[in-house]
Amino acid sequence: MGFGYAHKEDKKYVTVNSEWQCCGFKFKVPTVLSYDDEYKNVRSWGYEALAEKPIRKIKIKSPIRKPVELFELLLGKMENEPPLTHEKAISDYLHELSKIVKEKICRRWESIDFYNQVLIILTVPDNYKISIWTMRECAFKAGLLNDRYSQNLKVITESEATALFCMENLNTYNISVGEKFIVVECGDDKVNLTTRMLLIDEILSVILEKTEDNCGGSFVY
Repeated sequence: MGFGYAHKEDKKYVTVNSEWQCCGFKFKVPTVLSYDDEYKNVRSWGYEALAEKPIRKIKIKSPIRKPVELFELLLGKMENEPPLTHEKAISDYLHELSKIVKEKICRRWESIDFYNQVLIILTVPDNYKISIWTMRECAFKAGLLNDRYSQNLKVITESEATALFCMENLNTYNISVGEKFIVVECGDDKVNLTTRMLLIDEILSVILEKTEDNCGGSFVY
């Protein structure tokens, strides 16, 4: 997961964060959390959580406590799902992420009122199983909002975000009405291909529904 920020007066100039903990120049941080034995408090997150060695219990037959991963995909691929809810994992991760988000934005604009002057756009995977209201609740618990009913949070799907980006850059690539183009989304877990066509009044239609495969960055060793 990563984030960028821009001023409303110059929306095209987006600063993408590339500083994460002790890691070098990277645009994303892994969605990984390391908890204590009771899975109540976060010990570390992101690259630091991946760097930790699994801690084995005193009893030989006890399982090894591993970092919590894939909660963005609702923990669906974990062999031993940890004893915590998806909502808690998402809230805890957003809480850790929010510390850096606030630091970067408040450092860039020192007099800004984060809770009243910052519009947060949160993207979620397509066909996400968690409701928008639940994501809003997670953002509130994480400290990204000071009011769960705040109008300063918008939740959109990754496909919607991609379509908006395409609409903003149609002239750059000289795409005219009736022309088709392919959008390639390269994520950590999947690579998605979607064929779209530009219609009149700058409307994008989907010619070929999204096709995907498990060949993202996390599958490259």
